[in-house]
Amino acid sequence: MEKKKTVKIVALVLAAVIVLAIACSIPFLLPRGTEEICYEFEAPTLQDETLYPKSHDGKNYYVAADGKDIDHADGSIENPYNIDAIRWFTRDKHEGDELKFKAGDQILLKRGDVFQDNLEIRYCHGEPDNPITIATYGDAAESPRIVIEQDVHHLSDSIGIVSGVMLVRCSNIVVRDLEVELIWHSRKTTTAGGVGIVAEYDHANGNRYQNLYIVNNVVHSECYEEPERPFFANTAGIKVNGFEDNYDDTPDDEYVMTGVWCTNNLVYNIGRTGISAGGWILNDGMMQMKFTTFYDVHLDNNVCYNMGCCGISAGAATNCTMNRNLIHDAGVYVCDDYDGDDPPQEGEGGMMSICLRDSEIAYNEVYDIYRQGTPYDAMGIDIDWNCTNITVKYNHTYNCEGSGIATMANANGKILYNRVEDNLTYTNQYGQIAVCDYVPWGPQNVLSREYIRKNSPDLLALTNLEIAENLIKAAPENGKNVIGEDIKKSMFIAKKANGEGEWKGNSFNDNRVVYTGNGDNFYFNRVIDETTDTGNTAHWYRFANNRYFAPSLDAFPCVDTTPDNKINAQEGALPYVSEGRTFASWQLRDTGSTFELYDPDATPSAPAQPKASFRNGRLELSWKESKGDVWNYNIYKIAEGEQPDYRNLIGQTTTASYTYIPQAKGTFYIVIQPESNTGIVGKAVTIKITLK
Repeated sequence: MEKKKTVKIVALVLAAVIVLAIACSIPFLLPRGTEEICYEFEAPTLQDETLYPKSHDGKNYYVAADGKDIDHADGSIENPYNIDAIRWFTRDKHEGDELKFKAGDQILLKRGDVFQDNLEIRYCHGEPDNPITIATYGDAAESPRIVIEQDVHHLSDSIGIVSGVMLVRCSNIVVRDLEVELIWHSRKTTTAGGVGIVAEYDHANGNRYQNLYIVNNVVHSECYEEPERPFFANTAGIKVNGFEDNYDDTPDDEYVMTGVWCTNNLVYNIGRTGISAGGWILNDGMMQMKFTTFYDVHLDNNVCYNMGCCGISAGAATNCTMNRNLIHDAGVYVCDDYDGDDPPQEGEGGMMSICLRDSEIAYNEVYDIYRQGTPYDAMGIDIDWNCTNITVKYNHTYNCEGSGIATMANANGKILYNRVEDNLTYTNQYGQIAVCDYVPWGPQNVLSREYIRKNSPDLLALTNLEIAENLIKAAPENGKNVIGEDIKKSMFIAKKANGEGEWKGNSFNDNRVVYTGNGDNFYFNRVIDETTDTGNTAHWYRFANNRYFAPSLDAFPCVDTTPDNKINAQEGALPYVSEGRTFASWQLRDTGSTFELYDPDATPSAPAQPKASFRNGRLELSWKESKGDVWNYNIYKIAEGEQPDYRNLIGQTTTASYTYIPQAKGTFYIVIQPESNTGIVGKAVTIKITLK
């Protein structure tokens, strides 16, 4: 078993300082006279951490802002090219042509320089262990900055998209340590789009590609019309695209692009989506393709904030991770006419998976997600439609205008070990966790739906979704949504929208559901229909072993429209009949469940006597158990100066021991913090570990 952390980001620094100062081991937080707990171990088989392969035995092409063109420079440090010269090396080339840049070559931009033009590389291919690298040289502290200004470059609406760095059908290539700034017009005034870094794999025509690394870059924008709201600009941060005209142009049994690592980037003040990888069917008009456009995609360890639309999204892929990201203040653009001339574009949410298979969204901190001025969505994490085998685990979502975690129509998903708390739920997402079977039925999606009906009909319903071992903590109250309609808020809601096919196999079990408000003007659970199709209703198969908490046990409000013959009767469950809104009635439906008083002061004590050992590549941790109510111990791995949160959570345990397998050498701190069954965390202990 594993789990989570409780301190909100807004209070994180103060709370973590108190916790760690009392606890013990980070040197600058130690109380006077306290002995530091340190361990140093030999780890000869571990290597230093690497985020990308290194180029070697190639040529270096030096590029400076005041460099010369192809005819007047040789690309040396003494006589560097300008950025336009680099672009000319591949501008008029076609796939398969002999190209200038080879495996091991490096295109190096001078640190501290400002480049007023874009960098574009086409059809270039390194080797898996010897890529082509676009990076930096020089001693200046500042990264090279590429500035693309829409008016300076006379970029009209007819040009489509312009980027700071563009890679067209490249393989085995690294882009790192750059800064891209976009100065652009508002989404309300231009259809021309600016993108910080884009990699295109459009119209592959049977060609296959591999290994793209976009690492340690910074992308941001400004807006001419809205200098105080730069996230109104018609800009995107980092995009990896794969467009095709029709479904038949995308292969069924192989992948167009294999291996994308977009990691450790900072993206902010962007009017569209911060980081995205996905495909489009141009004749179908939306971001839904087969699962075979991309394989092995990793959008990890990034920071995105002030996004007009989504923070991070991935689609048209198999084996994707969106892990250990920090996302806040997404969906902050405001549509003047969301159903007309000023639409919400990619949607509004923290993280979104769409047309994704066998993928994971884990260890993310997502908060303050807004609705783009629409009455829709604004969820922290969204498993959108046409997804299968998506696992959402160990995430912390809070203070989103919609739900903390939501789904559309999907199959075989898992929502596990998350901390979902205090989301506002006043859009069309009425629950802290809100699931439905929505499918876009508009005329633009005909091809998508027909393909799915033929190949994966379960993806047009809600099937085999497991929601387990989550902490759901909030104080919802029924009232009005953002457009003044009456709404009923829930801790968990499953609602029938417009999908087709029967719901089956869905389970909500072993969760901690903590109501922290007063009164009973809310619902713990709601299973409802939002459709007039009475022959195709919401069926929630299983509730079991959930623990519910509230300051009063007088009422237990729930709604469940599941037909009697669609529940887990073989496990002893009986249909729910709302008789006086009592827990006794609900307990017949939710077998093994309990309803207990919530005590906000029930804080577990700190663990004691922490110890560590290292053998056979395994770091063995142990401590003396905490006293009081303990659900589990959260285990964090942090660097010097970091504070524990879900991005550096490495796991949980219900016992007073934990085993961690380090992947690299170095010095780090292990923080061990107890958490109660109602999500109250106690004081932590910290151990300093050095592996050399």
